[in-house]
Amino acid sequence: MIIVRSVTNFFERLLRVTYSPYLIVFVPLLIASIRYSQEIMLLDLPYRHSGVFFHMFLFYSLLILLFALILNLTTGRPWRQTIGIAAVGLVLGILPPFLDLLLPGGEDRFYIYFPEFTWLFVHDKQLIGETVTVWFSILSSAVFVGWLTKSVTRFLAMFVLAYLATQFAAWGLPALLRPFSTQYGKIAWLDINNLAFMTVVFFLYVGLNWKTMGPTLTRFNHALPWGFLAAVGSRMSGESFLIAGAKGYLFAFSFLMMTYANDYFDREQDSSAKGKSRPVSSEDIVVILAFHVYLIYWAQQFHQVGWHLHLFFMSLALVYHIPQLRFKKLFCLGYKIEGLAAASAFMFGALLPNRYPDQEWLPLTVFLVLGGFSLGSMFKDYKDIDQDYASKVGTIYTRSLAKRRNMKNVHRFVALSLSIMLLVPAVWLLNRGMTGVGPWLLIVLAGLPTPLLLGMKKPKRAVESTLWALTAYLGLLMWIMPPMGG
Repeated sequence: MIIVRSVTNFFERLLRVTYSPYLIVFVPLLIASIRYSQEIMLLDLPYRHSGVFFHMFLFYSLLILLFALILNLTTGRPWRQTIGIAAVGLVLGILPPFLDLLLPGGEDRFYIYFPEFTWLFVHDKQLIGETVTVWFSILSSAVFVGWLTKSVTRFLAMFVLAYLATQFAAWGLPALLRPFSTQYGKIAWLDINNLAFMTVVFFLYVGLNWKTMGPTLTRFNHALPWGFLAAVGSRMSGESFLIAGAKGYLFAFSFLMMTYANDYFDREQDSSAKGKSRPVSSEDIVVILAFHVYLIYWAQQFHQVGWHLHLFFMSLALVYHIPQLRFKKLFCLGYKIEGLAAASAFMFGALLPNRYPDQEWLPLTVFLVLGGFSLGSMFKDYKDIDQDYASKVGTIYTRSLAKRRNMKNVHRFVALSLSIMLLVPAVWLLNRGMTGVGPWLLIVLAGLPTPLLLGMKKPKRAVESTLWALTAYLGLLMWIMPPMGG
């Protein structure tokens, strides 16, 4: 009876843990920090790459959201009421090193990912404390659900779903990426693994908060050009499509985070002139800002030579948006920031991971990207003329409107300048003697912005269509771009 009463009191206390976005950020961080220290101090493990710690943190971040979701499904309670329970359960992550000090059979074993599927979470190289803790976590979560719902069916459902979630995090997702460990080495595999875990954690959070996060996600095409620009730089330096893809994905992911921040900081501006603001909440912004830090940390692990350019990129985006600075309000400065951000994305891609390049082409290309994107970014303001004018944001359209210039002529200039800018790489490739249809397709795609921006009556549709055309252009450029050598 004493044990039953104690368990009941503990479960009742769990139900009183209230939701906070900081639980998602700091509980996994605390558990990962403790666990990493335990493995060094208690088990005398050799030095481990700091990416291992980062993976521990991402692993626990994934588990806390997965278990909150499963508890929501099996108990019928909102996931925000179950995140506290999942957070407390995460403390079990510090148990295995203590167990392995007491349990026999620890020689020649260590903590690893399960290299193949195992029904019982037992592997001949895995320390037994991990197996004991995994099963205790699955069983205790099922007991909690059974106690709360008084349902054997829900008890079994929680047991099965908790088992599947643990298998996915400990074996399934790493197994999908394991081929990279043989092709590109363990460190490269760890980097790709961490990026994949970050992606799953982020989109799981978006799914749990779809009402506030979903509308902004529909604007993901705004992030794609920045990713392809970094990939273009990587391909020009002669790197593989995998490395170019990883660099490009980082910048696309980063810009998507900035899109969320932009929608949050622009709520008043979007509401002006009868606009409609997107519902990103202050709680969402806590997680978004945390992901900014995660991405910077990942960039430092993956690209030690050029990671500072990613930090520069995100710093530019912040000073562009945050209300305390909001440099986008100053005419021309906003466009220069867009150009500098583009230059940093391209140069991040072009720099090699283990040394500074000696290519003569790089400085000139970086300056061309800076100037081209400063000029080419003007078209995005076409859809926000009323809101920008009401909020006194300095764009080529609001400036021309204030000076009573002919807006049709201004818009023609913007459309034509974008197409002319995009013609430059195609002409350059043809001048270098590139054969095939690639450069000619680039010329066709370069010409699309002019009819799209001038021919579509709805500004928002014109801008979105132009963004897709720009994405297709940069994607093709990345695909056909030859290494420059040097």
